Amino acid sequence: MRGSWTVPSARPASPSAPAASASTWRAGRPGRAAATRERSAAAGPEAPRCRRSRPPGRRLASPSRSSISPSDRRPRMTTITATGTAQQAATAAKAQSATLGGDFNTFLTLLTTQLKNQDPTQAMDTETMVNQLTQFASVEQQISMNTNLEKLIGLQQASSLTAAAPLVGKTVEIESDRLPLQDGKAVLRLPAAGAATVAQVTIADATGRVVRQQEVTLGGAAQDWAWDGKDSAGKAQADGVYSYSVAGRDAAGTAQDVTATVLGRVTGAERTAAAQGGDLQLVLGKLSVDFDAVRSLAQ
Repeated sequence: MRGSWTVPSARPASPSAPAASASTWRAGRPGRAAATRERSAAAGPEAPRCRRSRPPGRRLASPSRSSISPSDRRPRMTTITATGTAQQAATAAKAQSATLGGDFNTFLTLLTTQLKNQDPTQAMDTETMVNQLTQFASVEQQISMNTNLEKLIGLQQASSLTAAAPLVGKTVEIESDRLPLQDGKAVLRLPAAGAATVAQVTIADATGRVVRQQEVTLGGAAQDWAWDGKDSAGKAQADGVYSYSVAGRDAAGTAQDVTATVLGRVTGAERTAAAQGGDLQLVLGKLSVDFDAVRSLAQ
């Protein structure tokens, strides 16, 4: 007959405390195991025990120590190939979305491909189908709108080029740091005297060589300063584009800022090469400037 089960009311506070509970918790199995536990309690604290290797072929009943390998724990199932095909179609759709606006049939092809390769376990419902068709209609409208906008932009660019035609042969005032020499003459418009009373004009060619330098006294109103196209030695320079600078100073010789503008005769109008038609530019001899640089029409 098996003995009674005795549960200790509390764990012993120290290893030297009586260990009767250790020998009585399995009193129903007297013998070698009970004697071993009694000897262990008398010897003092129990030393860490090394786990013995399990003999070959012996299996424990506990599931936590099962000998089943991790690969055997995975459930064996067959992957639906349609799912992988749908993922590939989605990846292809994402890669082609950048060029959707340029090809109207691309979106329709992607939609039909998605329907053909959808996961049979998760077929597209009615709501999703309606959303797809709504997106299809939205893309169609955007493509049509872009086409119409491109036509309007083209008409506007053509009209602006036509509007610039009356300026040909006229003299315009522009803001530029370059000076066109046309027919041996170039003109700068200097401001009225303010903080600066004297301005020193310096003109250089394309290589940076100074070809002309002259000091001009500023008056009570703006004045035009003309360059005759000759260098300091009196040698005529070829028509073309030159750079200039204006340095002002006051009566005490202190440097002051002076802003000058350029006068030139319009000889043509052109549009810069660009994907969207480019910007409208006016041609002054060999100098091309943006139409926005025009400040006024000179007399």
